[in-house]
Amino acid sequence: MNREQILALAPDTASISAAKSLGNPKVWGVLGYSGRAVWGECKGSGANPYQARIDLSGNAFKCSCPSRKFPCKHGLALFLLYAEEPQHFTQTDAEPPWVAEWLASRGQRAEAKKAPAAAKPVDPKAQAKRQQQRDGEMAQGLAELGLWLEDIVRIGFAELPAKPLRYWDEWAARMVDAKMPGLAGRIRKLSAVLLQKSDNLHLFAQEIARLHLLVKAYPQRHQLPAGLCADINQVLGLAMREDEVLQAPAVNDEWLVLATRFSEENALVTREVWLLGTTSGQFAKLLHFAHASQRQTLQTLWLTGNRLLGNAHFYPSATPLRAVLGDYQNSPQQAGIGPAPQHSAFWQDYSQLKIRNPWLGAYPVLAPPAIPIYQEPFLYLQLPDGTAIPVDTRGTAPWPLLAMSGGQTVSVFGEWDGERLQALGVWYGQTYANLTARAVT
Repeated sequence: MNREQILALAPDTASISAAKSLGNPKVWGVLGYSGRAVWGECKGSGANPYQARIDLSGNAFKCSCPSRKFPCKHGLALFLLYAEEPQHFTQTDAEPPWVAEWLASRGQRAEAKKAPAAAKPVDPKAQAKRQQQRDGEMAQGLAELGLWLEDIVRIGFAELPAKPLRYWDEWAARMVDAKMPGLAGRIRKLSAVLLQKSDNLHLFAQEIARLHLLVKAYPQRHQLPAGLCADINQVLGLAMREDEVLQAPAVNDEWLVLATRFSEENALVTREVWLLGTTSGQFAKLLHFAHASQRQTLQTLWLTGNRLLGNAHFYPSATPLRAVLGDYQNSPQQAGIGPAPQHSAFWQDYSQLKIRNPWLGAYPVLAPPAIPIYQEPFLYLQLPDGTAIPVDTRGTAPWPLLAMSGGQTVSVFGEWDGERLQALGVWYGQTYANLTARAVT
């Protein structure tokens, strides 16, 4: 684990600065490590030191300080000190009780999660009645949605940008009432597309067409391939339990962590992790969720460059991507990204995926070697044949990618949505950088 990887875990730049201020071994009264954990006692303003500990098997943190940030400055400082000045740590198999008890509780929770839940008795008649009621509510909601979409197309788009937000929120609420929360999210995004730019009407029209296709496809879903039927359920927001996914056949591989990103909306914290199978060449995307007040539950930290040997179980889809990682362990291979993998004309590959799944969103790709070109306010990747790939700079600055390239050819990993490439990582020279990480100062 290097300095850049550790600091990329910081919740904000203030935590980075605070962690650096605790990098002096003199502020730590106790520093130790075993084969599975690192711990330390940091002097604070109170009578008792803060007890920080790190589970090395999952890079999970815990600290006795009152900070609500995760990881806190003490955990970050301890990890940095261990990585850069290990001579200050005492190796021992006799972990302090406050470390051993925490590790034991983590192990118990992990085992409990693996254990199958006790099957509850199911009343077939009641279950069938609930399903029939839900099917009726969904059918009615889709019928209303279909009429609304036809009205929009008949009247035209000209007056839609002037509609108040409550107009869209009301339609989103109808979809929630009809037990289709996934459609509620798509309707809210319709309003966002209109509010962004006036030249986004083609994107609005495309989404209207996809929703209309969904309305027509749902009644015929049982005649469609199983993967595509699962994609329809996903668009509607019909969740599949993780334990069900783990029953699916697994893809065993060495999985390379290419990027990790956190986001928060309406107090829901989402962690996205992108993996690449080094043998299969298959991408996998992990999604983890927690309420903002429970973000510490997302303790297992997926560090860029980590290599994990294990089984990936994919959610059913015509274009499998989202997955759950089953049993896994750290690879004996040295951590690190290595050279850029083989690439392809991803826009052609994406078109083929779109044919298989019309509701496909952004999909991970490896772009061919290209030179980043900035023509304010637009950023492009220019290929040797002159082709320019637009790069999405919404919410991100173009400077990191431009600075790393230095005007030279780089290889970019990102997500392509058919319009723009969202850059997530970049190979420059012999180095790989995670572009989703916070700036290290």
